[in-house]
Amino acid sequence: ANGGGVFVNRAKAYFNGTTLSGNEAKGNGGAIYGAGAALIELNKGQISGNKAINGAGIYATINTVKSGNTETIYYSNVNVNDITISGNAAATNGGGILLIGEQSTLTMASGTISGNTAKNAGGILVQTGATFNLKGGKISANNASVGGGGVYMSTAKLNMDGGSITGNAGKSNAGGMMLMRCQATIKGGTVSANTAESGAGIYISG
Repeated sequence: ANGGGVFVNRAKAYFNGTTLSGNEAKGNGGAIYGAGAALIELNKGQISGNKAINGAGIYATINTVKSGNTETIYYSNVNVNDITISGNAAATNGGGILLIGEQSTLTMASGTISGNTAKNAGGILVQTGATFNLKGGKISANNASVGGGGVYMSTAKLNMDGGSITGNAGKSNAGGMMLMRCQATIKGGTVSANTAESGAGIYISG
């Protein structure tokens, strides 16, 4: 089952000062699962101590709906504003947030994503055509037992104008950020004091 705390299906959900903690999904999305969620907006509050296979804090993906010969794809959008996402644990990928799907977006303006764990992408995983806009906030002290301690991006787009990726750890590679087959534009922000065997700060692979 997906969405241990909240399941958002083709809708807008605003979380203002909300606490989601100690939830567990046997599948994906320990605290929140978004299936073609038009908007998941997180303002203040905290998401902590949740568990799932993937996306222990938040798992957001596309939702394809067929009606006769018509197929409609709904994309997920997640906004992070001054919220703390911490201490969440994914068995596989995306301890804090996992976002999948072309035209889906994750925008982080402020807040903290820290102390989350996963096999890959301790803090954030963005993949399969999705976009991550990092404008502010802190991604720190997340841990991946394989790679991408802070941020792991695969076949995705990064726009980084601010924020900090600090003190994250990837056992094998990419302590701070893994960029695999990505389009990345970095104009600001800080990547510092991350650790890994290879690419402690940023690991780039084509």
